[in-house]
Amino acid sequence: MLKSLKDVRAVQWVVDGLAPFEEFCVGSLAPRGFDRYARIDHAPEDGWLPDVVSIPLKGVLRPHTPAGASCCLGVWRGWGATYNADVPKTGFVSTGPREWDLFCGPVDALDFRFFADFEATVNVAWSKDRAWFLCTDIDLDRTFVGCNGSVFGELLSHDHLSAAEVRLEDPLGSPGGWRN
Repeated sequence: MLKSLKDVRAVQWVVDGLAPFEEFCVGSLAPRGFDRYARIDHAPEDGWLPDVVSIPLKGVLRPHTPAGASCCLGVWRGWGATYNADVPKTGFVSTGPREWDLFCGPVDALDFRFFADFEATVNVAWSKDRAWFLCTDIDLDRTFVGCNGSVFGELLSHDHLSAAEVRLEDPLGSPGGWRN
């Protein structure tokens, strides 16, 4: 299901589009360039996508990802856990305070469990055509999604997602709190 992503140029647009991490704003996690941004709350799970979010989120994103196209996926390198045997060795990128191991896979890999003894899923993912981007930071109980208007509308109207509109300059700490 997963393939290695060793060409880190595939993520450079993300790194270049982020606000400085120290600003602790939505733009510190989601790159500029999207029409709309949404926050999806998933308390009390911090740092990864719980199934209660990933399952409906996959349903929203799948039709907005080109058929047969893979997504780029990133997992925080600092979990300190051993990857499952079926996870390939791969490249990584640093955004300053966060480093992600990079993979390619289908939208359905959003809830893939990368580690044998740890529940962590992806921390960042985006469609290769850049129709959407999501980030679940390791210290937060929410996911941020940058997207076009139609994806945004589906996120906000979905019965099983607690989504709200945010702006890039909005602080990460409300509601729920920044955990550092």
